[in-house]
Amino acid sequence: VANMPWLNRFDDDWLEEVAAYDHIFVLEDHAPAGALADGLRRALNDSRVVTFGVEGWPACGTPTEALRFHRLDGASLAERIAAAARARVT
Repeated sequence: VANMPWLNRFDDDWLEEVAAYDHIFVLEDHAPAGALADGLRRALNDSRVVTFGVEGWPACGTPTEALRFHRLDGASLAERIAAAARARVT
């Protein structure tokens, strides 16, 4: 798990470490276009990077309601990550 709230470049050593993983999942707390996952895909030239983020217009409501709506709550993420990992193994 890495938290990168203000990313403008990747550390080469960190990037090499990340490249060794079979699965790379990125959770964006906003629209994913042009964000961390896009940068990782470009830097690694790799389609293993799977992104989860706010798609479409952000939902209104409490943080819990908005996360659930966008399937970014803990239970939804666990399901989505497990499904993506299974799909990449087969």
